[in-house]
Amino acid sequence: MINNYCQKILSSISKYWVLAIVYIPILWTLSFNFTFPNGRSIASKLLVISAIFSFIYFRKRVFIFKEKPKTFKILITSLFIIILFRSILFLYHGEQTSSIRAFGIIFLYIYSFPYWLVKKEHIKNITFISLFLFGLDAFIHVINNGFTRYGGNTNPNPYGLYAALIFIFVYIYNLINTKTHTLYKTIPLIIIGLLPIMISQSRGVWVSTILTLIIIHIARIKFNIKNISIYIFTILAIAFSLYSTPTVKNRIEATKIEIKNIEHHNLSSSLGVRIQVWKDSIPLIKEYPFFGLGNKLKEINNTRFENKEISQYSYYYSRNHLHSQYFEFITKQGFIGFFIIIGTIIFPLIIMRKDNDIFVKFCSISFLCILLINFITEVPFNWINFTYTYLILILCLTLQSYRSTKDIRS
Repeated sequence: MINNYCQKILSSISKYWVLAIVYIPILWTLSFNFTFPNGRSIASKLLVISAIFSFIYFRKRVFIFKEKPKTFKILITSLFIIILFRSILFLYHGEQTSSIRAFGIIFLYIYSFPYWLVKKEHIKNITFISLFLFGLDAFIHVINNGFTRYGGNTNPNPYGLYAALIFIFVYIYNLINTKTHTLYKTIPLIIIGLLPIMISQSRGVWVSTILTLIIIHIARIKFNIKNISIYIFTILAIAFSLYSTPTVKNRIEATKIEIKNIEHHNLSSSLGVRIQVWKDSIPLIKEYPFFGLGNKLKEINNTRFENKEISQYSYYYSRNHLHSQYFEFITKQGFIGFFIIIGTIIFPLIIMRKDNDIFVKFCSISFLCILLINFITEVPFNWINFTYTYLILILCLTLQSYRSTKDIRS
């Protein structure tokens, strides 16, 4: 009897240790990847350790591809295609190995992930905790520095985009679950989750988040005069509150000035520079239409600037990237690379938008809306931090569409 009791205790401890090793990389990547010094490096190590542990502990069960759920097969296949194509580009014109390595690490983690022992509520609670920790870091920044622009340990644009994605994840859960205890748990998170979006000062993130909220509410509400009136009043109240915030108001006024300058052919503003960069990339797209020019952009632009083929603004602001994920992929990976990489990044979302689970359906549609709008003016996938957090968040969404809730003993 004592031996049986001890075995049950050891089995319980073993179960929680396994779950911790599986869940900790998710929690870290979603919470501290952007906010903690060396957060990305630590995330890489945790993901690799967890993958190795799963391969050893679960052995054949994680190796067999055909036994994995459909949603996992789609996500794993998409990642494999990206890695394969980027490896070909590396051989063809020197694609950066850091990107291949990042996708490779996520691929190993997701391939080895013990999906059968995960419960949906665990994943949702992890995302709730992550949003709280992420928002808490933004709150501390506001206390110490006011509403100044902030991007954690990286660029404010991918930081703001990730904040919008995880905010939407929790917001939709709140929208479709009207139980009182759910509202008490999620509404404070939604409020604190707005902070990192606001202080990123990324106008693309703001616009895409607002449009996404409008879309999901239109899809959700029943069309009658009462509901529409309440909805319009709510939108106007939120819009007025945001416009009254100095940070948001200043960015809106700056945007108005930039638009007026562009109308008078002054392209020295943020929007104007983007237009110059995109316009100057078109000849390169025509010259390298299929597989792009790879990492030769800086070298080519040096020559073009010396020959006065591009402006000083365009030369300076295109040194690292082209300020549009669309132009970035087409110029550097060609049209073939563009369709393969963009397609495989969003393909799991396209599939999940038809899921029977309304939460998964709304999240996938919302993520698509936010990403496709932000890709116009930002290059989030140039940042490995965002690559990690995006793919882990997609993993969390994939787990929501998985029906089984078996525990570790199965």
